[in-house]
Amino acid sequence: MSQSITLPEKLNSDAAASLLDAFREKRGADLEIAASDTVFVGGLCFQVLVAAKNQWQADGHTLSVDTHSNAFADGMSRLGMPLDVFSGGN
Repeated sequence: MSQSITLPEKLNSDAAASLLDAFREKRGADLEIAASDTVFVGGLCFQVLVAAKNQWQADGHTLSVDTHSNAFADGMSRLGMPLDVFSGGN
């Protein structure tokens, strides 16, 4: 069964711990990320997202971005990870 997480508007350092906790709670199942309201992606939350993607892949589950804002896509790309890494499959 697939689960989902809705990301906050700002993925800054204040959001990193709660983002990590949210991923820990959802581990063990396919996961869809909704980022349609996200307007800022900071480095620490970017690292959490990348680590989660790697963990889901290692666990044999899918982690994908279902919906996103242009700002989220631009922020991820600016930090070195285009969203196609998060599309479909592992």
